[in-house]
Amino acid sequence: KEKQNERATLQTGISLPLGSINETDGQASRLPYPMQLGSGTYDMVVSITHMKQSTNWSNGSQLKAIIRTGRSDNGYRLGDELAGTYWIARKWSKSFSTSFRLYAKTWGDIEGSDSELNPMMVPTASPNTSGRIINWTIGFNYLFTNGPFKHHRIAFEYSQPLYFKVDSIQMNPASTLLLGWQYSL
Repeated sequence: KEKQNERATLQTGISLPLGSINETDGQASRLPYPMQLGSGTYDMVVSITHMKQSTNWSNGSQLKAIIRTGRSDNGYRLGDELAGTYWIARKWSKSFSTSFRLYAKTWGDIEGSDSELNPMMVPTASPNTSGRIINWTIGFNYLFTNGPFKHHRIAFEYSQPLYFKVDSIQMNPASTLLLGWQYSL
């Protein structure tokens, strides 16, 4: 019989407005909302994660909310976000594991507007930015257990959108590849 470990974690925090909201196209024109690096507001972040592990299997889920507060110095507030994910992973040996994940996210419209952006000239400057997305992801992990790379892990993930719906002109999501190298004791 496999030993079961189960836990739930509640996380709360505040996201500080450290990312720029004044990025330009290299000249004088400000870039639209999706191309800015920050939100410009203090945001509340709340998530709850549930995870269950056995000798060779693990699975879990997470629900995360970002609640925007106030308005940026440029007169707008990004829409609130709600995201959920479910994953399952299988350990095949001491070194090798695989995973599968589903991820869904919904976000609201921008409230207010940046007076330097004209939606008639730049369609992605529209404050009607709400949308929904669902992705699936498959992952592979290899952990070095001895030798000069002991405690190093290589991770590979491939992600593909299953569903994407937005209320205005926005860039379509594409499949993504992630290759990571980590060290941990």
